[in-house]
Amino acid sequence: MQEVYKKIKEWEMEVGESFIDYFDTNINPASFMFWCLGKGYQSKEKFDLWQKDYINIGHLMSANNYICDHEQYTPYAVFLKNEYMTEEEDKIEDKKGLWVLAEFIASNQLYIDRFNNYVNQKEY
Repeated sequence: MQEVYKKIKEWEMEVGESFIDYFDTNINPASFMFWCLGKGYQSKEKFDLWQKDYINIGHLMSANNYICDHEQYTPYAVFLKNEYMTEEEDKIEDKKGLWVLAEFIASNQLYIDRFNNYVNQKEY
């Protein structure tokens, strides 16, 4: 997991963009959210809110919506931010989101393969 997180941070430094924004289409939202629920990263109440949205707009849902987002937009995100947070607190929540994503990727060979293929390509 630490190696995946390290590669994500290296990718972000090299590209200058959010990894979640670009890797988004490689993540199955249902797989990620069920995994988070099982690991205790997501509450049943927030999961139920997410599931209702996913049924209606799942094909339009960005990974930012369910991994780390502002509570006024997506109250079911695994890590929530709000307008009262300092810049440092905001960065901490982003880091937590990347750490959980790295753990998810590292827990499944399909996602390890997707991740390695993605970070090893040169055009994003």
